[in-house]
Amino acid sequence: MGTRPFWTGCAAIAVATSVAASEAPRGMTKFNQTCPAPKLLPELEKSYQACMRRDAAACDRFVAVVRELLPEYDCQRKFDASPTANYIVPAIWLAGDQALDRYFALLARLGTPGAREVFASAEFRAALDGMFAELYLERSEQAAKQRR
Repeated sequence: MGTRPFWTGCAAIAVATSVAASEAPRGMTKFNQTCPAPKLLPELEKSYQACMRRDAAACDRFVAVVRELLPEYDCQRKFDASPTANYIVPAIWLAGDQALDRYFALLARLGTPGAREVFASAEFRAALDGMFAELYLERSEQAAKQRR
């Protein structure tokens, strides 16, 4: 009966680190200047709530706002900056993990053409990280293959 080395239990933690964050371009010293998250996240939550009440127009708006929030822009969370490096992240990440869990789950469930298009997109897959990549990456890739 042997013992496992300490690091073998850390493999899952290493997978869940921020792999989709990008190092900020050289010379970028100001962040969240053009990031649409502060303006669009309240709209995303509002459309999410209405979509959950089966408002079709709100579901379409939800999908449109998700699409707008997938790119990186100059978005940065407090912990994406360090004395040695600055990172930028997809704007939607500023919603936080609990909100992302709800938003991505709804996007995956919606059967509208727009939702299927966003879910199957490379932009959506680029915004997946950690547990979200584990939950949705393969399904998104399969959806993309089916769209071809």
